[in-house]
Amino acid sequence: METKPISLVRQAQQLISMAITEGDSVIDATVGNGKDTLFLTSAVGPQGTVYGFDIQAAAIEKTRELLNKHDRLNSKLTLQCHSKIAQTLALENITPSISAAMFNLGYLPGSDKKVVTQSNTTLTALDSILPLLAKTACITILAYRGHPGGETEADAIKLYCNTLNNDLYHSKIYLGNHATTDCYPGKNPPHNNNLSNSQATNTIDNIPPILYVIQKNYSNA
Repeated sequence: METKPISLVRQAQQLISMAITEGDSVIDATVGNGKDTLFLTSAVGPQGTVYGFDIQAAAIEKTRELLNKHDRLNSKLTLQCHSKIAQTLALENITPSISAAMFNLGYLPGSDKKVVTQSNTTLTALDSILPLLAKTACITILAYRGHPGGETEADAIKLYCNTLNNDLYHSKIYLGNHATTDCYPGKNPPHNNNLSNSQATNTIDNIPPILYVIQKNYSNA
């Protein structure tokens, strides 16, 4: 029996789930339509906390409505660029105890496609999160590339992952493609650090996304 390929959205959630236990603190760096935020609120349970960020008021409102619909009260949503995560969490007296962080890069579905994430603010956000990570923490960055600037941002994330201190972190790339085809058949993935392949049903403008994963090397933490 043929196994259906797993979407990169689901792949990211599975990886994050392995890093989280109930009561943890986690980050949704780009709340968007709120689906990742909802997933995270379930994963950390009522005693945990999800810190959500977005620069668009519509995204914060959509997410708040979705969480209220499901009676999720364990989130703190901030109308703020994710590059300001460090300043926001400093007010919460957060010490190195963030178990997971999720990024979805691109634009908010159904909104102005000109409002997109930018590589400089995304990298600033990653830099601010790394010192806060717990020993077994995981970051997922799902980069959609079918909009202007999308490929540039994805390349910047790849370079960032390649330059991380391997004694402290290790990274993986999961390559997306249509569910009915092989991923990049006959080609080597464009990365050389602990690569894994996956397939995705999620595409924007027929260009498949890429999932980047950063995990804390707990043995050297």
